[in-house]
Amino acid sequence: MGGTAAGTPWRLQVQAGPRPRNGCPIDVPAAERMADGPYVLTADEGPPVPAWCSGGRLLAVLPQLAAGETRSYTAEARPAGAWRPGGATAEVALTPADDGAAIEVAIGGAAFATLRLRAGPKPFLHPVRAPGGLSVVRGWPVAPREGDSTDHPHHRGAWVGHGDVNGADTWEERPGRAGSISVESVRATSGPGCAEVRCALSWRRADGEAVGTEDRLYRFWGCGGQAYLWDQESVFEGAGGGPLRFGDTKEGALCGVRVATGMEGSAGGRITTAEGARGEQEAWGSAAGWCDYSGEPAEGGAGGPTVGVAIFSHPANPAQPARWHVRDYGLMTCNPFALSHYFPRQGRRGDWEIPAGVPATFRFRVCVHRDGAEGAQVARRYGDWAFPPRSRWLPAGA
Repeated sequence: MGGTAAGTPWRLQVQAGPRPRNGCPIDVPAAERMADGPYVLTADEGPPVPAWCSGGRLLAVLPQLAAGETRSYTAEARPAGAWRPGGATAEVALTPADDGAAIEVAIGGAAFATLRLRAGPKPFLHPVRAPGGLSVVRGWPVAPREGDSTDHPHHRGAWVGHGDVNGADTWEERPGRAGSISVESVRATSGPGCAEVRCALSWRRADGEAVGTEDRLYRFWGCGGQAYLWDQESVFEGAGGGPLRFGDTKEGALCGVRVATGMEGSAGGRITTAEGARGEQEAWGSAAGWCDYSGEPAEGGAGGPTVGVAIFSHPANPAQPARWHVRDYGLMTCNPFALSHYFPRQGRRGDWEIPAGVPATFRFRVCVHRDGAEGAQVARRYGDWAFPPRSRWLPAGA
């Protein structure tokens, strides 16, 4: 990886590859001696691109690149607060609650989501709004809206949980049996076009005994336009460095949402996967890189605008392939472990164990969008993430 002398700019070369890019987030290793903070990327043509170096990664949202195009940028540090939103990049603002129990996320000045850290036995995002302001998640039981369905009270917004992790149940919340995912520490930071919340979490049995740990990163991108994006990266390890076993149960979400009542399949909503599955009958338990749920939220009224939410599972995730626990009543989760449920009476099991001392990382991207999956170009956005532009730092003087 090339670097430059302190005080001089770095040069970053970006290759679009075989697909066009438009408002594409990039996440590349920082150059040598590149300190955390704001930067600007400048090419010979096109507007300057705000960038942010965080934890040894350079993060930016690139404007349009044609398929096959290669573009070189000069990267220069900028004083904090010196950048201005523009082009493909919108500002992402984090506003913590006074008691530290929640963090509000705004993109381009518009309310997007609230990360609730201590409003239940596990963290969750609620509400989650598409561009234009309509929430794509059910209001009940957090903030009930008229007409909300009232089944499964443990389905709150967007969350992570599993019904059998070393015997702990962090999915359902039955008194005396419910496990928890407790928040041990939180660190929130933001920069040009991006913001991050890092949580150290402890997965616990109902009696409070810890069974595993999770380091979770939420990264919110300032893409704006027709879709909002956030990345979720979870690093799991057994308590005390021991093994961690995810049991074969359909009650689980490595990344999951409960969509707004008006978007449910039973209300005319549409379930779509990367492999072309349509509806619960085809999509439930199927293997695909992404799954989308789109429809008209009840708060928009009959005939209101269509919005949707898609979950992308990274092709490098362990426990492949990604499979989808997705139902007409509004649930959509990535759960690759429920093989005995997806394929009954076939003798298949999906139990999966993380060995002692070998953490496992799962990466997801959530795309909250206007329009349906096709109109929102969900497949293109998945490709931008799963098969990103190639980037390299050029030697000094290149």
